Amino acid sequence: MEIAYDERGIDWLKEAAERGIVQAQLVLAEHYLNGDGVPQDESMALRLFTQAYEHGHVGAMVKIAELYLDAGPVPLDYEQAFRCFRQAASDGDPEGHYRVACMYFDGLGVPQQFDCAFKHFEIAAGLGVARASWRLGQFFRDGLLGDPDYQRALECFQRAAGDDVWEASVDLGEMYLAGKGVAKDSRKAREYFKSAGAKGNGDAQYMLGRMYCLGLELGKDHKRACFWLDLAVENNHARAMTLLGSMYLLGIGVDQDFGQAKKLFDQASLLEEPDAIAKLAWIYQTGRGVPADAAQALNLAQKSSELGSAYGAYLLGDLYFYGVSGEKDSQAALKAYVLAAERGYAPALVKVAEMFRDGSGVPVDETQAYELFLRAASSGSRKGQVELARIHAGRNSREDFVQAYKWYSIAATGSDDLSNSAKKERDQLRKKMDNKSILEAQRLASTAWDSNITSI
Repeated sequence: MEIAYDERGIDWLKEAAERGIVQAQLVLAEHYLNGDGVPQDESMALRLFTQAYEHGHVGAMVKIAELYLDAGPVPLDYEQAFRCFRQAASDGDPEGHYRVACMYFDGLGVPQQFDCAFKHFEIAAGLGVARASWRLGQFFRDGLLGDPDYQRALECFQRAAGDDVWEASVDLGEMYLAGKGVAKDSRKAREYFKSAGAKGNGDAQYMLGRMYCLGLELGKDHKRACFWLDLAVENNHARAMTLLGSMYLLGIGVDQDFGQAKKLFDQASLLEEPDAIAKLAWIYQTGRGVPADAAQALNLAQKSSELGSAYGAYLLGDLYFYGVSGEKDSQAALKAYVLAAERGYAPALVKVAEMFRDGSGVPVDETQAYELFLRAASSGSRKGQVELARIHAGRNSREDFVQAYKWYSIAATGSDDLSNSAKKERDQLRKKMDNKSILEAQRLASTAWDSNITSI
């Protein structure tokens, strides 16, 4: 239990510290560190922690090391911090081992060495540091020292989660959501996210919001999505800001509000969230809630693409392709679209396919176009599915009514204009097919659907 000290209590602590009472030195050091009852003085805190260590308190060396990690009266010095943590570890302090491992992992004060980090995380976990078990789980999950070992990762995460390491609960939730190393179980994933989210973990709150927003195997619930995303935003979670901003932008689960959307994207962009910057670029391109500004849109799209946003690269391609901010530049557009496609953005595959089909800035290449439409369709692009169906429905060397009907059927599952077009074209095609072929096409569509080829 934390004890509040008045002026007399502080005087008593000072006298006890001068007499060499270790606990008094530690408590008084914390008071100086926080400016609690005494003027804030990191140098005095360092002196008292050093005295406590010299009197045999091993854990005081960890406190000394921490002072070198924050720029203040005690100069920032990662190398000195590492030496202090290593000394604490040599003295057998569990937290010392954990902090040495973290510095080896991050390459702070010492060259990055995953094998040394693993060794110290393992020692710390054996000495009861729960967060060390969580970090070991990440080593096993990500295969940082060899092949991934999901079973050992699961065991480490479960042990850490049982000791209230909420980040481990998030990692467990993600394993169950993706079915990575365990049977896919979205309900179990949700329970892990809830346990961490209820304790204030922003990552868990974001994942819950995302699950409810996108209906990841649980059905969509936009009200609950907003509830959890709001909590994550309060925790300064950039991706939650971006997703909630997108909901305001489109009026999903909330009244459409371009001003609120931009406010959230602005917040996330300050945290260098790539997709939020891309969304801002779109707002300036289209003039939604702000005066249209093509130059600003281009600058933001370039920045988001440089930071790794697939959507940002796609938007950059559009700006070049249509010449929104100047001359059309098909080569720059193609480069940006290809980058977006490499990052997994299926609509970019469609754009590149269309360029090869139409000869827009590149020589016509129907084979390349077909292969790209197929990749886009298989990745879930409704536009790709419709274009692929149209190729198979046409009078050409790829005419195949069964394949055309299959892709039309998959694309027709939505409720937008493109899905409605797919329904109409499928029903027109059906008039040219016999019942046996229709049944075969329906079977293929169902199999593809069950294999997680969905429409976006």
